[in-house]
Amino acid sequence: MKRYRKLFAVLAGMFLISSVNLTGVSAEESALTGDMNSDHKIGVADIVMMYKYLHNQQKITKEQFIAGDVNQDGRINIFDFIHLKQNLIQTNQKQELQIDNIRCLRKGEWEYDWKAYSESTGAELYTSAEELAERFYDNTIQVLRYDDAYFETHDLLAVFVTDPYPRYQHFITGIETGTDWKIHFIRTSLGWNAYPVPDVEQDSVILIQTNKSPESAESITVTEQNTVSAKYFRTYGYQDWNTEPVTVVITSREELENYCGDDLLKDCDECGYDAEFFETHQLVFVIVSEGSGSYGHAVTEYTQEGDKISIQMKRLPSQSSYTADMAEWHIAFETDKTVTPETDIAVTVSDLEIYRNLLY
Repeated sequence: MKRYRKLFAVLAGMFLISSVNLTGVSAEESALTGDMNSDHKIGVADIVMMYKYLHNQQKITKEQFIAGDVNQDGRINIFDFIHLKQNLIQTNQKQELQIDNIRCLRKGEWEYDWKAYSESTGAELYTSAEELAERFYDNTIQVLRYDDAYFETHDLLAVFVTDPYPRYQHFITGIETGTDWKIHFIRTSLGWNAYPVPDVEQDSVILIQTNKSPESAESITVTEQNTVSAKYFRTYGYQDWNTEPVTVVITSREELENYCGDDLLKDCDECGYDAEFFETHQLVFVIVSEGSGSYGHAVTEYTQEGDKISIQMKRLPSQSSYTADMAEWHIAFETDKTVTPETDIAVTVSDLEIYRNLLY
């Protein structure tokens, strides 16, 4: 009972104290209602100042009084305090970056095209169709429907990426906003034998659809998560489906020919794994099976200490919804002669945490 009496007394006091009228002052004189400390934004500091004023712990100026009279009834009381907190919550919600969709376009594919970007990796934020037209050609804009109606409620963040060859997929792993935006992404090969395309550079753009007027950015940086160089071969029938990763060490061309079927051996020939290669190198195969061929992998760590090797891999989420075929992958690492069939090789596969899946 004493606790409730104390609470009632506090609330009653907040209703009664500092209900002061200020005549001859117009609420329009305040640049921002609720901005009591005049820092041009509504924040926790304004809440604290009003709380202290209501408890007779701080004096305020005429301008601060106008700003604190949130409901513009000529006085500051508990109702203004409640409204100020609500305004702060709404302001934060408006400033929060909301992602509606992420998609990736490959230059030249389906006639998608844009004017050259000056760097191999970078980003731009577009807030109008006119700004977008400075980078993208009309046919691409029309197909994607990023018109005036779209920009009434959305902005568009574009991340430009140049891949060494057209067999890569991309994932956004994090977006940090504030004065300086940071976009984090990871990319990995679709597989050495995934698509019969020439080994030429491929320009891609990741389009991130955001809510309108997100927190302004003075700069946007793009950071790529490092991955370990490896070759990815799609194979069939080397292990039972849905088992733990298996490792195989190949020390000679003869062993390679005895191990591989025709398809895998053909891929290895294209990679130059001949007798000369095995004079100074060996191969470590990590065989992984998945329930769908649309799942990929990225090797994020490969460390060797003495006779122990640790391999960390990320399972990449599916970027399509139409494949249900079981898949097997041979992931090949080129090593020196210190690795033997007796080497202790530990492989850990975990799911990649992404910001949101991409649509290709």
